[in-house]
Amino acid sequence: MAGEGEPKNNFGWANAQAAEFGPIGDVPGEGEEGEGEGEENDKKVSCEFITGIAGSGKTYKIRQRITEDPTEGILCATTGIAGVNLGATTIHAVLRYFDTDSLQQAFITGRLTRRLVELALLYRRIYLDEVSMLPAEQLDLFYQALLQANQYAKVKKKLPLGMGLTLTGDFCLALGTSVMMASGELKLVEDLVIGD
Repeated sequence: MAGEGEPKNNFGWANAQAAEFGPIGDVPGEGEEGEGEGEENDKKVSCEFITGIAGSGKTYKIRQRITEDPTEGILCATTGIAGVNLGATTIHAVLRYFDTDSLQQAFITGRLTRRLVELALLYRRIYLDEVSMLPAEQLDLFYQALLQANQYAKVKKKLPLGMGLTLTGDFCLALGTSVMMASGELKLVEDLVIGD
């Protein structure tokens, strides 16, 4: 575990612990010309959020981008039903996990980062539709692994700005979903009222 004063990420683990169990082989940034340049971009993932009411064309816009250039991205859904409706696969199948615990294990062992490196060599972005149905812990793990994947020399060579992430959805959440209020209080969706 982390010693006193060691930085921790938002999962409560020491950053060094995540690195200790990280992927082996392609050392991030190794052997690249101009190493150290663009360090500001090295610590970010290009993120985008597309939202609108149901039927406003969110998924249509993504499909249009991918049809024009298949290397633009891969469309993933957060649930099996959404996958069927979209004609896409789930993020679980693409990243090879089945719940938050298995995703956390994949992150710790480096499997998640290695999978994202594989995807970055094929696509510029991951499009994640119906994101309101994805647990926040999973999105955090996914984002952290994407940061790591974007540090690999072969990813930097193919995608100098790294692989991006586009989240799509509306603000409708399923009943039983907890929402963090600005005050820090958690409320169930069904308990929200206008003005909360």
